[in-house]
Order: sequence, then C-alpha cells, then structure tokens
Amino acid sequence: MDLKEIREEIGMSRYRLAKISGISPTSIKNIENRLNSPTLNTIIKLSDAMEMKPEELVAKLTEDLDF
Repeated sequence: MDLKEIREEIGMSRYRLAKISGISPTSIKNIENRLNSPTLNTIIKLSDAMEMKPEELVAKLTEDLDF
C-alpha cells in the first residue's frame, strides 16, 4: 500500500493530512508517489495525524515490498 491508498482508506484529503501533520502537501505527494522516503519523524507525524501507531503505518507502507 502506498500513503495515498492509506490516506484515502481513512477518508482524508492530502491537504487535511498536511494541515494536521504539519508536513507540506508537496512532501506528502512525493511520499505518496514514492519519490521520497519518509524519515522517522515524518512517519510519526503522519501516523499521529491519521490516528494510528507508527508501526501500523510502516506495516501498511511496506506490506507490498519484498525483503
């Protein structure tokens, strides 16, 4: 899953996520498109804004990846 899918699953717009998390909409778009990888601090801000634990967000973001 990418960040956009997670965000849409909970019914949140990119701009609302940006406002709540304090992360710019452009940065969120770049993470959604996998152009940038989020830092730990960004993951914490995003997960707080989406009312989930950071480990839940990481699990969803990495579920499609092969390690």
